[in-house]
Amino acid sequence: MKSLRILVLLILTVGFVAMSATPASALGIFAQWQDAKDTDGAFGLGLKHEFSIVPIVGIEARVSYLRYTEDDGANMFPLEAFGKLKLGLFYGGLGLGYYVFSGDNTPDNEIGGFVAGGVSFGLGGLGAFAELRYLALKPTVGSIEFDLSGFGINAGVTLPI
Repeated sequence: MKSLRILVLLILTVGFVAMSATPASALGIFAQWQDAKDTDGAFGLGLKHEFSIVPIVGIEARVSYLRYTEDDGANMFPLEAFGKLKLGLFYGGLGLGYYVFSGDNTPDNEIGGFVAGGVSFGLGGLGAFAELRYLALKPTVGSIEFDLSGFGINAGVTLPI
């Protein structure tokens, strides 16, 4: 009886790992929402390229476009690198980015960081993910500092390449 339980547990574990396994490299597209202390938030789209170093450790290169909801026409172009630890369907990690701003009266380009955690799973050859993140970013306009720190949500799909 004990060996039957171990066999069932082993089969379930192998199935869980196979379902949550990510390819060695994948390309993804995602929708993004970012809240910020000094703005009403921003919405946008992004692309990411994932690389697995070992099965539980990976890195991502990300580029995205965010438009702030205020009427000033401010845009942000995050260029980010993200290191993550994957445990089954779940992952978490730290990222660093260079944030480029455009529009009238926008902040100077700035370096910032973020922490993120989420879930990713396979759907046949397609993958899906959703993550919650906290961005730490305080750019300046002249001598005035803006606090664009806040929580955000990313959700999208990935394709193995």
